[in-house]
Amino acid sequence: MSSHGWLERISELSTARLRQNKRSYSPPPVRPVREALVCRAVVTEIRATAPALAGASELPDLVDALEQVVTGADGDRGMRLFLRALKTHSVPVPHEQYRRLQALGRKFGFPPAVVHDGLDITWPPLSTARQGVTQDFGLSRLARLFTAGWHHRTPRAAVENAVTGDGYERPPGSEAAVLWEDTRRMLDSGLSDNTITVLWLAATERGCNIDEYGVGGRQWLEQVVEVCEEYLSKIAPTYLPAPPTTGSDAADAVLREIREMTRQAAGTKISPAFRPVEGTTVMDALEQVVTQVDPDLGFRLFLRAVEVLRLPLTEEQYARYEALGSRFQYGEDHLLFSVDHLVQRT
Repeated sequence: MSSHGWLERISELSTARLRQNKRSYSPPPVRPVREALVCRAVVTEIRATAPALAGASELPDLVDALEQVVTGADGDRGMRLFLRALKTHSVPVPHEQYRRLQALGRKFGFPPAVVHDGLDITWPPLSTARQGVTQDFGLSRLARLFTAGWHHRTPRAAVENAVTGDGYERPPGSEAAVLWEDTRRMLDSGLSDNTITVLWLAATERGCNIDEYGVGGRQWLEQVVEVCEEYLSKIAPTYLPAPPTTGSDAADAVLREIREMTRQAAGTKISPAFRPVEGTTVMDALEQVVTQVDPDLGFRLFLRAVEVLRLPLTEEQYARYEALGSRFQYGEDHLLFSVDHLVQRT
């Protein structure tokens, strides 16, 4: 069978299957992507990997064939076939090129996984830098994942899943490293076991009641650290955590926001129907995080508490939160998906 015959057969089978659902189905007209700038960008990426592709493949005309698909048939199909060639031949892709391929993928409407999954990316060294993080991260993100309705057989299994949440922009192990850093800071501080328990119950909205199982806050965080270390030993065995740097210069600003919100938190409760945690107790615990652990972590847990307690915000408060988030290098969607809906806009 010729390649044209093979493609015709695929087309016939696809159409026949679709007509099982709707007998009058007619294939839509083909609308290939031939936008010159986009197609030229794909060809540029193909040529950038041409030596590696040629060396990895036994097909001498592979690179030329990929270019012909892009320039003579369809840039979209050419891009997907190019990605498939990189993956099947395990061609290493430098991080900068990977970012360009993701940008090209967005122009074609590809989900990030289309580019990422199966690609042999040469990542930069693992770090806890926040580049590529758009929403919550670290301990505050982990707590959010334990809100009522989490679907894992055991709490440990939920943590094991959480540490893999690097997304498509960060080196493998990034989330585990950030979570390890947050958790280790809490454990190395002078916070009491009860304070850590209160913070966890508040941030999870009592979605993971460690106190019901006789597990203290410190014991729970030790388990989280253990999961992070196990995962990092597999995915990034050479990674060495850098000494944590705290944003102590921002502590006063974060404390002001917590103390202002404490007045609103009076009379509120986390889980009012089941072993409630007083809102003012949570705010007191948050002050301790800011002064004894880290203002950045304290602010992230504060945002989570405001969200859980559903405390209304003024536009002025929200603007100050945005300024603090920018100071801590939070992603653009961090506040949008946590407390933006609580702002009382005029």
